[in-house]
Amino acid sequence: MRKLAEIAAAALVAFAVPAAAFACDEHADGADHATCEHAKGSTVTAGDSSAKGSRVVIPVTGMHCGMCAQRVTTALSDVAGVKFVETSVESKQAVVVYDGAKAKPAALAKAIKAAGYEPGKPKAN
Repeated sequence: MRKLAEIAAAALVAFAVPAAAFACDEHADGADHATCEHAKGSTVTAGDSSAKGSRVVIPVTGMHCGMCAQRVTTALSDVAGVKFVETSVESKQAVVVYDGAKAKPAALAKAIKAAGYEPGKPKAN
């Protein structure tokens, strides 16, 4: 019965706490995480990929795993005017579709920096 209670509590936490709130303990040691099982091919998306608007690709330094990508996706999705975000650990970049009247590439870069990652120069695409 105790095991069932532990599973139920873990499930509650998983659904009640946003994914970006979890820290990845595996990255505290500074090791190369290119071979981490949880870093392989992780792509996180938010929004409608068919969204119309301005499109920009922003290199992101410091993403090591899916949790990192989720943090960047969440930060970018919170910028007013953002319609779609796709982040990739593998390509170390974020693709953002946004309403140019409501958001600017500088605001997107600022959101990435605020999430704890280093944005590169945004490239219109």
